Amino acid sequence: MANVFAQYKDMPPGSNFIAEMQRAVSKNMGKFSPIYSPDYPASDICQDEWNAAYNNMDRGGRRRLIVGFLVRPTVLKPLQKQICYVPLYAVPGRPKARQAILDALAADGTKHLPERPRGEARRPQAPTR
Repeated sequence: MANVFAQYKDMPPGSNFIAEMQRAVSKNMGKFSPIYSPDYPASDICQDEWNAAYNNMDRGGRRRLIVGFLVRPTVLKPLQKQICYVPLYAVPGRPKARQAILDALAADGTKHLPERPRGEARRPQAPTR
């Protein structure tokens, strides 16, 4: 099981958020998962957090170390939208959203294609002869 670094459990009250994030990033953090909403790009602290992860991890995305989740439609900043994310708001139901998160964080790089929010996706049919 992977260790998760999160403010609610790893940053004691009174600690410096930026210093704590830098400490986490410099400890060979496995993955960074921003939770995007319209509030995320508007938050200076979230931008500092994202910049620290981006500068210290995987700018090209080859190792898939920044795995973002979009919880509401959001206009991301130019560098943020270069890294693919999972649009959780388009995944129907908690069990499927949970599986989408697990798939996105999988070490093997498998892709999760969320179902279309409006009805079922059409299944490809074999050509008839």
